[in-house]
Amino acid sequence: MTVAVKYSFKIRIEEIFSLKEKRTLVNRIKTHLKKNYDCCLVESGFQDSLRYIEMTASYISFSENEVYKIKDNMSVSIELISGGMIESEEFDYI
Repeated sequence: MTVAVKYSFKIRIEEIFSLKEKRTLVNRIKTHLKKNYDCCLVESGFQDSLRYIEMTASYISFSENEVYKIKDNMSVSIELISGGMIESEEFDYI
């Protein structure tokens, strides 16, 4: 069974002092997630904030167990790359 998922998350970041630094970090996160998890990704909120990044990813999996493994692995990767903490996340089947 093929499963499509939408995963939205908000990250709190501390050590960013300009929007240029934030864009660099957002692009690093996007590149990593697209390359390693084969997902579509968009920055969906807080574009002008220096303290938050909000993104939405969508991906397809062939089993429900794999869907949760991918989400968990993505969460760990996001926190490691950003140096921040995921404050909130939403997870929905499409």
